[in-house]
Amino acid sequence: MKWTGKLASSDEAKQLYQELWISLVALVQSYTAAALLAVPEESFEYSREADDECIFRAKHKQLLLWRSGTAGDGSWEVRSSAEETLAKGRFSLNEQGLVSVDGSPSMEMDAAAEILAAKIL
Repeated sequence: MKWTGKLASSDEAKQLYQELWISLVALVQSYTAAALLAVPEESFEYSREADDECIFRAKHKQLLLWRSGTAGDGSWEVRSSAEETLAKGRFSLNEQGLVSVDGSPSMEMDAAAEILAAKIL
């Protein structure tokens, strides 16, 4: 998809937000895996439950990410290994690829991915 600065149709918007979602998930996965490699006896697992839902599992915590609908809004939740909710919040992707986490000012996607990955560490 060629980005021109304006979305011509809802199909283009849907595709853009899907690509942004995939990018955010990939960054969170990379940052989490890299951080946990340095931790002795730690484990890491990633699973994609659906197109708009994924789970990152470490030894003692899980990070769940969901995307709501076809736009850039989503939710995150941290659970203990016993499935107890420890924290939760929201994130929002915009058309420029910037991300707001829990109402923060929009930031570069890699910075947002670091914030989300840190929640499982």
